[in-house]
Amino acid sequence: YNCEQSDSSVEIRYDRLGHRPEFEVIEVPLDITPDDFLVFMTGKMQERGYTNITVANATDISINVTSPEDPNTTLRTVPAKQVEITYQPGIGLPEVSSYSILATIPETPQPGLRQILSGYSVTYEAPAATVPIGSPPASVQQMFQSLEFIRTVE
Repeated sequence: YNCEQSDSSVEIRYDRLGHRPEFEVIEVPLDITPDDFLVFMTGKMQERGYTNITVANATDISINVTSPEDPNTTLRTVPAKQVEITYQPGIGLPEVSSYSILATIPETPQPGLRQILSGYSVTYEAPAATVPIGSPPASVQQMFQSLEFIRTVE
């Protein structure tokens, strides 16, 4: 892991999707897809007052899940989506470009409890005027391409 120092940052968010009212109607939580997660995320953006939300690109990908004991061994792959969204965070504010990886990963099942699916988003944002539509900066794309999740308990 060799990262340049930067004024920009990448934000990682986690959400237990099966506990969200939007997803409680889905009988089998493992049926929640990255497409469902994307709809959920853009809905939350609208609730925060963001406007002009446009999904400029959404590409299906997969992410490796590894163990901390052997990070070179893939336990499984999970569906994910690489997404580019532009939006205006408020009236009079400049448009923002957001690049994200959205992944849905099952948690370790607990006996007698409903299976839980977690949603993870790894996001980089920048003023739209500074980032051309089509792809994030090379350093962010490199980080996205190397992204793996480590499952502590399998």
